[in-house]
Amino acid sequence: MALYEYYDKQIPDYYPTMYRDGYSPEQIRYALHRKMVCEYQAREAQKRAEAEQSEVWNVKITSEVKIK
Repeated sequence: MALYEYYDKQIPDYYPTMYRDGYSPEQIRYALHRKMVCEYQAREAQKRAEAEQSEVWNVKITSEVKIK
């Protein structure tokens, strides 16, 4: 078992008063980092979804030919 797997199983999600519950600074930092990564991934997924919705899929071409 790798160190990050151990931390992942033993540490709950970040909350502001983790230091009062006896977690070490490294554990708090790890929980905060995990929370920030999850928030970043959620924001990026939302941006991608909005970009997909705003894309224009229909192309309308109008051409006119005149012969003199």
